[in-house]
Amino acid sequence: MSEKTSTEAFVRLFMSSQDSLYAYILSLVPQASDAQDVLQETAVALWSKKEEYNPNEPFIPWAIRFAYFQVLNFRTRQRRRSSTVLFSNEVISALAEEHSRHHAAIESRREALTHCMDKMLAPGRQLLRQRYEEKGTMKEIADHAGMKVSTLYKQLERLRQQLLDCITRSLASQSEL
Repeated sequence: MSEKTSTEAFVRLFMSSQDSLYAYILSLVPQASDAQDVLQETAVALWSKKEEYNPNEPFIPWAIRFAYFQVLNFRTRQRRRSSTVLFSNEVISALAEEHSRHHAAIESRREALTHCMDKMLAPGRQLLRQRYEEKGTMKEIADHAGMKVSTLYKQLERLRQQLLDCITRSLASQSEL
């Protein structure tokens, strides 16, 4: 892989993970503007260590470790500058650990959702995408599908239940492994 391809792939990974990283940082830093600063510092740190990233491993957990250390650096600087009471590093560490646990569970659910959507028949999948990805109104979707709005509500309810059942089965089978 060329250096240009490698750099582009890394930038794409960072850009697609930026919202997750920001949410993580914001859970540990009280001010949104401070979280933005820490995110920028995290981006610089990630960039400087990009050669150490193993593309066979998930990017977000790797990047979150950098963000965690940037949060600690930020807190150290803040402590020196002001008399504001901050959480102890132990509390921050516990929050970071809790976030990691939730992130893994959310990723498992997202993977199960993708798997279940792929298994769904095309017409049902299209209705769900129109409603939730394209954010179409019920009237627009019903008109496009040639059905009554009340029928669409019932259809979407059945599809959501099918997805929930499939996701539940998928997660249960993962936990048995």
